[in-house]
Amino acid sequence: MKALKHAATKKFRQTISVSLVIAASAGAVPPSLGSEAAGQDPDKAVASIRAAAARGDAEAMYRLAMLHIEGKLPNADYDLGVQLLMDSAAKGNEDADRMSAFMASAFSGEGC
Repeated sequence: MKALKHAATKKFRQTISVSLVIAASAGAVPPSLGSEAAGQDPDKAVASIRAAAARGDAEAMYRLAMLHIEGKLPNADYDLGVQLLMDSAAKGNEDADRMSAFMASAFSGEGC
């Protein structure tokens, strides 16, 4: 069981690291998330994203939503991810708005 937990933690760290490097290189890590969001420690990066989302930062809410929806957090909560996605879209985040529309059309059978 300990080996399984270690493997899951390692996979989580790799996934978050890759996601943050991609986001940072695309200029998608906003200044409000702090410099550590694009740094080496995925746990600190996720903590920064959570803190910014709690302050109402629409970009952070979108990023946190996607981590939950895609199951990339150890305690991922799909329903919370969807709620964060909708809240981010309501605050004007265009990525969240597009993803919400895509999910709505995919689940209604109209899209894809």
